[in-house]
Amino acid sequence: MQASQRYFYKFTGLHSILIGLLPFFLPVILVQKGASLSQVALFVGVSGLGFILTLLLWDKIRQHGHWRVLIIGSFVLELMLVLAIVLLQGIKDQYVWLFLLALLNGAYNCFYWSTQRLMFSGMTTSSNSGDKFGNFQILVVILLKIGILIGALLIESKGQMAMFWLSLCLTAVAIWMFIKASPPRAVQASLLEKRISITDILSFKDNNSSKFVFIIDGVFLYLESYFWVVTLFYVTEQNVFQLGILIVSLTLVLALIFYVIKSRIDSFNVHTIYLLACVLYALSWLLRGQVNTEMDTVWLYTIITVIGFLTTFFRLAFNKRFFDVASIENTHQYILCKSYYSQAALAVFFIALSFLLINGQENQVILQNLYWLVSPVALMYLAYRYVMPKQFARQGSWG
Repeated sequence: MQASQRYFYKFTGLHSILIGLLPFFLPVILVQKGASLSQVALFVGVSGLGFILTLLLWDKIRQHGHWRVLIIGSFVLELMLVLAIVLLQGIKDQYVWLFLLALLNGAYNCFYWSTQRLMFSGMTTSSNSGDKFGNFQILVVILLKIGILIGALLIESKGQMAMFWLSLCLTAVAIWMFIKASPPRAVQASLLEKRISITDILSFKDNNSSKFVFIIDGVFLYLESYFWVVTLFYVTEQNVFQLGILIVSLTLVLALIFYVIKSRIDSFNVHTIYLLACVLYALSWLLRGQVNTEMDTVWLYTIITVIGFLTTFFRLAFNKRFFDVASIENTHQYILCKSYYSQAALAVFFIALSFLLINGQENQVILQNLYWLVSPVALMYLAYRYVMPKQFARQGSWG
């Protein structure tokens, strides 16, 4: 394994465990604290604003070549998020707690995801991006779920403060590891790229409908990672440990399936795979709309497993396309524009949704209706094109 890959997997692996310990349970913690779906939506929207504001700082640090600051900053912000989850729950004003936690959540997501994408893009080409992302996805799935299982056990038995102390120990180990390590060559060139201005962001346009897809992707990512997790929490009778067991059980099935798929996706027709993945992803949202606590247990867990497969398959195909397109664009600008447009879209969408849901009564019914409504919207991912510039076509860069 190349040095850049080892560096990337260490970074991603440690973060995956830390996310699983407590940040993964953020939507559940919000619900346990009494937050309505309207407030959960508001939390997501403000997180998007926090991400955008922090991205300006992140890009300035990157431009000055302070790679270790980006790496260490991501771990420090994650630890601060865990501490804030534990301490801010003592604040009586629900909205103050939501806003402070959401802004910090956005800042952490910015440092982690922006740094991770920069590292990943530096070690992939169009001929191996699917396999590389498959490896990455399997690693994340396994380590994230290990963290989730440990987190679920400790939250139920020892409380959230135990999560902070464990996170502190892991963060200290991570910082010690990366203080000593030099940035891989694959990302050193990106440190020399100029900062992306607001003008660059607003004027961004390509032949792949990237801007449009960036906008819808931000919304769907958070519907997956927040609202769907809330649904699973209801399905497991609002028991954190049962939720952890459910997620880990799904991991074993999905990891096995994707070990087979990820090594073959680069050799398939990329257009056919992407078309299939988008259609199945839309189907996954229809299936989400069927999930409720009154279903037969066997049928319920079968549907949840199918949803997990369809979603992960789509993410594999989508991210292959994203990094393939990024490799023929100005990669740094492309990655940052993805973040700006996705986060701005989710901020607008979820803040607006929070107002629409203020008078909502039955959370599970609202979630089901929401999933049915977004199912046809998921087909808009088909707009993401795969147009290569003439110079790349002559070179045969797409394999």
